Amino acid sequence: MEIIRKYEDRLAYWVSERDKGQADALNKGLRIAKGDIIGWLNSDDLYEPGALSLVARYFANHPEAYLVYGNITFVDEDGTPIRQVRPNYSREKFVQWWRYANVGVPSCAAFYRREVFDRAGGFDSSLHYVLDYEFYLRAGEFYDFYYLPELNSYFRIHPTSKTGTESSPFAREIIQIVKNYWSKRDPLKARLLLLSAWRSYWRAVLNDILSGAGSGSPLTLLRYLWAIVLHPSLVLQPWFWKARLQRTLGPQRAASLKRLLTERGAA
Repeated sequence: MEIIRKYEDRLAYWVSERDKGQADALNKGLRIAKGDIIGWLNSDDLYEPGALSLVARYFANHPEAYLVYGNITFVDEDGTPIRQVRPNYSREKFVQWWRYANVGVPSCAAFYRREVFDRAGGFDSSLHYVLDYEFYLRAGEFYDFYYLPELNSYFRIHPTSKTGTESSPFAREIIQIVKNYWSKRDPLKARLLLLSAWRSYWRAVLNDILSGAGSGSPLTLLRYLWAIVLHPSLVLQPWFWKARLQRTLGPQRAASLKRLLTERGAA
């Protein structure tokens, strides 16, 4: 609140009040926004310098485009790049994608015309983890997606973020979306996608357990064993044990250990 008040003379509008979650807050903000082009950014994420001008020029030169998106670079707490994703696919490829749980438009690198938001009906306030994915799925029924490779954004992964700490809730909501969306359109495909989504869910459960999330639950051991049955190779993945180490030592100690090992390796 102190930071907002510091810059409030440069803000068109702001409000702090109880809501039903991120989707509800986004709907409130975007419905009062006056711009013809919509985009939204989490407070710990970043646009590449010049991104807004790039998007504005693209829409001005391509009146047929209603939704554009670019690349996403995952960074850690300090802004160090982890990996980049270049998700180049058409509307048809997005809507028909068989590996449903593993594809999506990066919201921090997506912009669309006001008409898209109004016609799709905004974000589903019952969702708290994959609200953007479900929105783009509905928008994809009406509009083509245009990939803009020059556009880049930075998505920060850190210990207190939803994406950085809670995998299984994401997978549970994907299962909900598969049931709500595909069951009405293609029952056979819905069954196949549910199998894939449930498999992804148990992989996420294993990730959460190895990262220390939900360790106090009496069902943790049973969930752990079941996840390993479905994904025995995951316990051999270095990133699982890296997450476990960070959870055990804490981010700062884990970072210090990484620097120490790097220095010894260099020596």
